[in-house]
Amino acid sequence: MDLVWRNTSGHPVDHLWFHLYLNAFRDKESSYLRERAAEPRGGAEWDSDYPGSLRVNALRREDGTNLWADATRRFECPDDGNTKDATLARVDLAAPVAPGETIALSVDFDSQLPRVLHRTGWAGDPEDPQSLFFMVAQWFPKLAVLGRDGEGLPRWNAHQFHRNTEFFSDYGSYSVTLTVPPGFVVGATGRMAGGPVRLADGRLSTTYVADDVHDFAWTASPHFVEVAFPWTFSSYCAEAPGGIGARVREAAEESARLRGAAAPVPAPEREVLVRLLLQPDHAALADRYRWSVGAALALCAAWYGAYPYPTLTVVDPPAGGTGAGGMEYPTLITVGGDRTAPAYETGLEAVTIHEFAHQYFYGLVGTNEFEQAWLDEGFTSFTDRRVQEIALGAPIARTRYGPIATPRLRPFAPEPVFQRLSHLLRLDALPHPWKRRPTLLPVPAESPLWAYLRDLPPLHFDAFVPSPEPLPTRHSYLASATHDAMDQPGWHFAARTDYRANAYAKPTLMLFALRGMLGEAAFHRAMYGYATRYRFEHPRGADFVSVVREHAAEEARPMVDAFLRAMMESATRLDVAVLGASSARRDDGRHDWTVRVQRRGDLAVAIEVFGEDDAGEVHLLETWRSGGSATTRAVRAVMERPMRCARLGPDWIRHLDADLSNNARVSGGPGDRRPALSLAARLALSVEEVVRSYAGLSR
Repeated sequence: MDLVWRNTSGHPVDHLWFHLYLNAFRDKESSYLRERAAEPRGGAEWDSDYPGSLRVNALRREDGTNLWADATRRFECPDDGNTKDATLARVDLAAPVAPGETIALSVDFDSQLPRVLHRTGWAGDPEDPQSLFFMVAQWFPKLAVLGRDGEGLPRWNAHQFHRNTEFFSDYGSYSVTLTVPPGFVVGATGRMAGGPVRLADGRLSTTYVADDVHDFAWTASPHFVEVAFPWTFSSYCAEAPGGIGARVREAAEESARLRGAAAPVPAPEREVLVRLLLQPDHAALADRYRWSVGAALALCAAWYGAYPYPTLTVVDPPAGGTGAGGMEYPTLITVGGDRTAPAYETGLEAVTIHEFAHQYFYGLVGTNEFEQAWLDEGFTSFTDRRVQEIALGAPIARTRYGPIATPRLRPFAPEPVFQRLSHLLRLDALPHPWKRRPTLLPVPAESPLWAYLRDLPPLHFDAFVPSPEPLPTRHSYLASATHDAMDQPGWHFAARTDYRANAYAKPTLMLFALRGMLGEAAFHRAMYGYATRYRFEHPRGADFVSVVREHAAEEARPMVDAFLRAMMESATRLDVAVLGASSARRDDGRHDWTVRVQRRGDLAVAIEVFGEDDAGEVHLLETWRSGGSATTRAVRAVMERPMRCARLGPDWIRHLDADLSNNARVSGGPGDRRPALSLAARLALSVEEVVRSYAGLSR
């Protein structure tokens, strides 16, 4: 491998750092496998008969000097002190590379892929080459990123490979020639620049080139079924079925209007050649991949700027190689489909949209996945949820009766039979403010029997209930009960669940809340500005905060800044509560309203305090900017009519609020007891059903 590196730091550089990721699969002493063993989570296991490794034989300068020698090369373990880990190496240079100068190196290395465990490797029967699938990722010695420290001096960002980290590298240009056995279909980062050429021994040789990317991955298998098609924004919006194209165009045009742009995507429209490399039994899923990745291409272009590359390859791993699925590389993503899954199961679309969104957050905006995973996973998760809701509709919340799926089952008993029981079990018995604002706790229209069946333990029927985002993400985050801060290196999290909560769910909720704080127009401008300003660069969390401040209203900037920093640096959760609400008649016939409000946690948010009078009219009593040390406030007003109830807003607070049950209160009492009765009855019946079910099984 020939490598040319340019020193852009402005200072002399006397050493280099290389990532050797495949050594994570060499033996059980690697930091990656140690961490994986400490938190077993099922799935594939490391196979000691088929390990992975990356061995560098020589690293030579143009004068023939071998830098990969004991005197100049050493393996380092700066993160955990594990001296048996060999995923990171430092190489000292006899003479420093001057600012603006380059160093040319020739690297002789051998890579051995493991049996697929996580992201990279092979699957199939090793005795039968024609059965094999290869996902070749992190397969070459990769230079670390040279950044700057707090004083502006050059500092290498070099870390070992951990269970809870992905990858971080710098942008460059690649030209890679791949030679495979006859009959193998190849997909790779970039575009095909030469070949395939059949060699004398029958093998096929193909050259791929890519500019402005920070990695190169490829795949090969004799079983791929290739489906290729050109994509443009206009053609997709015109052709996507079921109203998808029209909804995507409408959302893109709305974003352009909010940003003040003339068109949803810049002219002239870019054409992207999309290649689907599918398993033979998944060929029938081609259209689902096409319309989902097309929606992501269209909306990401509208929200974050045009996709700049001419190609996109979508790889569908085989059943034995699913560990390689659900991963992103420049211009290439791996997905996962199930031909037996019904159309209403949108896991295929969700993974495809998520991995494409990584082309922006990880790919074009090259954030540090070692130290700030939330900047790529969180922004990607936020994006994929928006794309899914526009293209596919709200996610469906459902349960199952054991292994039996019962899609779209309709009740068979007369509704009056369950009318009273359903009313008790469901949340429509909550106080009046919630009834008037169904978006706070949506209760979709459905028959009482169906509501009853849905609320039994998870051993029963599917309930096709729309669950609009970010409610599912909020539930995931609250269920994690994490005590870790979001902005920290991946290997510092207490557990894998803490990492996922802070890398995926929490930043997704943060962005949904920020959208409400800023307003639609400012939010769209901020996200577009961040994505385009830092294209092909390596921004930090502070850079995002800075861009958001630019687009926030001047009076909101201190609150927005405090909110974002608390979300990044603190593990606190938000809970806003109405402690009490009362109304007293004055001598002049008017009424003194008092609402006591409390903010629990360190998140600074603007809390809207509403009161509703006995005629049903809602009044905004105060917007309390609740930052600082004050956590409780009494809001008072003189009104013409008595207060019926008080509630808190704005609506976006619910994205982060840990307890929605205390956001409203009936005036003049301890509160409506019906919610407690409803939840208690639901719990009691659930326990009864569990006992009954398992008692029957034990007979």
